[in-house]
Amino acid sequence: MKENIFRIVSILLIIAIGLYSAVAQNNPTRLVIVLPLVAVLITFLLFLFAVGQVEQRINQSLDRRLPPIEHLEKREDVENQTVKLVTRAADFIIATGGRSRNTEYLKAIEDKILRDLEYWRFIYEDEITHAMCKHIISVVGKDKVFIRQIKGREYGNMLIVDGGLIMGTTGPWPWWSDGYQYPER
Repeated sequence: MKENIFRIVSILLIIAIGLYSAVAQNNPTRLVIVLPLVAVLITFLLFLFAVGQVEQRINQSLDRRLPPIEHLEKREDVENQTVKLVTRAADFIIATGGRSRNTEYLKAIEDKILRDLEYWRFIYEDEITHAMCKHIISVVGKDKVFIRQIKGREYGNMLIVDGGLIMGTTGPWPWWSDGYQYPER
């Protein structure tokens, strides 16, 4: 930004000197040469200003981009990241699935709910662990807690908070597999 201001001031000084010399010498020929040059320079300055505005908007957009994508393979890494993500949540938590056995993660969600945070949990059909059942019993009836049961597994396992997300992807041997073979569709 300082570079652009320096360029603009330099060009304006050149224009002022050219106009002053044309008027001071009362030379119409020089004035005819300087005036189109002034128009071109003013157009150039407006162009520089517009480019600077676009560059600034692009930089602001890049500052709001998503953080780098990280691939987690180990169950422990996923469990640690879910707890970290929940503790960073400020406004909402949206989670899918009902098979979590990670009591530290479920406890972190319960602690966040006490701080007036919105919590949505979507449980797939009949899948629910004992730990998840205890978790649901402890949060049902609290303000801003919404628990729904949905059919199918089209959405995958996700944890979404204002500040990040973790998405479980399917594979031949997913880390969350408990040996149950889901029927083909």
